[in-house]
Amino acid sequence: MTTKLYCGKCGSFMVGESGTSHTMKVHRYYRWVNTKKKKLCDKKAVKKDWIEDLVVNYIMKAIMNDEVMERLLDTLMELQKKERTDLPFLKKQLEVSILQEEMHKPMLTREQIAFFIYRFRKFDVTKREQRQRLIDSFVNAVYFYEDKITLNFNYKDGSKAITLAEVEGSDLSVLGAGKRLRGIP
Repeated sequence: MTTKLYCGKCGSFMVGESGTSHTMKVHRYYRWVNTKKKKLCDKKAVKKDWIEDLVVNYIMKAIMNDEVMERLLDTLMELQKKERTDLPFLKKQLEVSILQEEMHKPMLTREQIAFFIYRFRKFDVTKREQRQRLIDSFVNAVYFYEDKITLNFNYKDGSKAITLAEVEGSDLSVLGAGKRLRGIP
């Protein structure tokens, strides 16, 4: 999530780091770039597994919601139509040029797009590569504030603010996530 996680206070992005405790346990976390080099922000580091679990959890909730998936499919179908701006001009050209353009960028059917998107519902989120594909496919940015986290998804109107109270009331609170929202204890 290094390229997707930002500080809500200073706007800097986060980079992954790790450290070893006196018990030789490795701790992985994300640290704000501005705290690391320039000391421009006082935000604490965030545990890597916790923030990734939170993001993946909300992605899976969206994927399992049929209404959200239908809106996503509608948006993708509209985007696909808008991207074909050269086609009207080419229709005035030779028929060969039209065929070349259509072969270069074929239109996908709603069923083909749905097949691709609904496959994410079967992902095993305990597998690192499948978690990464979920995040890469659905998350544009994550903004981390003192009292909330804002997830910006890769679809129109795809923003979700999660408050500290919601995290403390979620399944993630069992993992102690509420305490870790503000950093590493």
